[in-house]
Amino acid sequence: MPSLIATITQFIVLHAVGSGVVDSIATADTPAAQQLALQRSRRADHQEPPPSVAKDWSVETLDVGAPLHLLRDDHPSVMLYLHGGAYVTGPNTQQWRLAATLAQDAGLDLAVLSYGLAPEAQVDEAIAATTASLDALAERYDTVTLFGDSAGGGLAVASMQAQRDRGGPQPSLAVLFSPWVDAVLDAPELAEAEQRDILLSIEGLRGCARLFGGDLPLDDPRLSPLRAPLHGLPTMLIHVGTDELFLQDIRRFQAELQAAGVPSELHEHEGMQHDFFLFPCRESSQVMASMAAKLRQAAALSED
Repeated sequence: MPSLIATITQFIVLHAVGSGVVDSIATADTPAAQQLALQRSRRADHQEPPPSVAKDWSVETLDVGAPLHLLRDDHPSVMLYLHGGAYVTGPNTQQWRLAATLAQDAGLDLAVLSYGLAPEAQVDEAIAATTASLDALAERYDTVTLFGDSAGGGLAVASMQAQRDRGGPQPSLAVLFSPWVDAVLDAPELAEAEQRDILLSIEGLRGCARLFGGDLPLDDPRLSPLRAPLHGLPTMLIHVGTDELFLQDIRRFQAELQAAGVPSELHEHEGMQHDFFLFPCRESSQVMASMAAKLRQAAALSED
């Protein structure tokens, strides 16, 4: 069971945000209404490192088809972060801050890709920028690891599939938090799960996926990497809350990884909501420490 602080924090924060942010963008009935919803939802976004984070690092920005912000502290290994936000928003200050904390605690430099967001950009551009990021980082660092949450987790999987198919360098470890691996969202259990998830709605997510996919159907592997072959992918560490919409799809994803012979771990956190690592509670601190230890270990093994 979640701690009392986690329960209260999740209720207050997620009810304050709710699914309205994503829904208002996905279901806008005119371009003007959609643009207004986008402007409102992106007010807290930082496509560049916020000053509160950048002050602790030496910052360099690479052009990989999108800005790749490299926050350096002279470590031999790096963590590439792909942020969540339903492909239409982010990253916000909290995502930047916790990605930086995770990298620091793991003894890694940090790279944050500001991939293009829908509807201005689409999924092929984001995958191309991610694979280019992995290529560029592999030339600079002994070890590259990957961290993706929510939509960023889905983009991470689709990009690793693209790297596999093109023979490009892979991360030594991919840590996925509440990854969105199936844009179709048609599993029969999801209707009930939607009632427990305070943040996400099925139709809102589908609408955002359509914006990001353009002419692609929702079951296209670039939007739904669960529906593509998973063999030949690197080791994955996956975290999910039991009260979030994506739980059943993530369980299917883990089963498919195991069937494909991909080393993977799935950790389910009882009573926790989507992307709970972002909340100030004991459960977040514990999972952050666990992920940092795994990232540090993966970097050390690769360097040896």
